[in-house]
Amino acid sequence: MMAHVIAQALQISPWDALLVAVRRSAAWAAFYEGKLGEVTDDDSLRPGGSHYDWVLALERVTDKMARYSKMAVDAGVAQMLVMKARTDGAQIAQVLNAALGAVELSAAQEQAMRSALRTAMQAIEGEPLNESSA
Repeated sequence: MMAHVIAQALQISPWDALLVAVRRSAAWAAFYEGKLGEVTDDDSLRPGGSHYDWVLALERVTDKMARYSKMAVDAGVAQMLVMKARTDGAQIAQVLNAALGAVELSAAQEQAMRSALRTAMQAIEGEPLNESSA
């Protein structure tokens, strides 16, 4: 069973691996912050206190998250994600245009369909709806 998990892990790009590391460290940080949120007195946070291990763990994982984030920035992960999103968007537009071209619609129907698609995309992207652009 472990071999299958390891084999699946080999199917990951370096950029995705960096993002997984950032996300995983963020999840651990949230977990440790939750543990620290249980504290009712400051003595629990001091060395030897009941939650001191969580303090150390949060410091360690925050440091790792910062290092992984810096590595991701240095590797150009953000730029790669933007380029991928643009490519994905262009492919979706190409498919939608091909589908619209394959169906016999009147000019008014095609305009209504394109307007509906534009409105739906703007809603997904969180853009304000502008009637003049639809």
